[in-house]
Amino acid sequence: MMISKTNQTFCQAVCERYQCSAEKYPLVVWRLCLPRGKRWLGRLVFLVSPNVFYDDFILIRDVSMDTRPQDIELEVESFRRTYRFRGFFRRDLNLRLSTRALLRLGWELLDQEHQPAANDLETEFVHKPSPDVPVAFPSRNRSNTTG
Repeated sequence: MMISKTNQTFCQAVCERYQCSAEKYPLVVWRLCLPRGKRWLGRLVFLVSPNVFYDDFILIRDVSMDTRPQDIELEVESFRRTYRFRGFFRRDLNLRLSTRALLRLGWELLDQEHQPAANDLETEFVHKPSPDVPVAFPSRNRSNTTG
């Protein structure tokens, strides 16, 4: 059964558009939202040290269940206030997820005013996604203690 576009989560919309599984959703969004000129460097740094992008993957996880572009905007504003650009890669090289690109992607995929209306049969039996969306992201290594 097809999920009505008006009830699609951001994760579902990304997976549908880019033909990926929910497990691949975080990496797909991250790759799409890296600045174009820095995608190759971002992939290289991710292979060596994925923790550099931990904050980016937190935001990607937080927007996964949003169903409206306005909700993504709220998450992005919260992210901008909460997370500071730390470290050489994020601060000095500007190697981080572009929140503008994420907002554009959200509007493109979830803007309901410009999408065709779903028929009654689709909206009557809409599958409600589990809040436990499988969103994998690098774990922060907290074993670095100084003593």
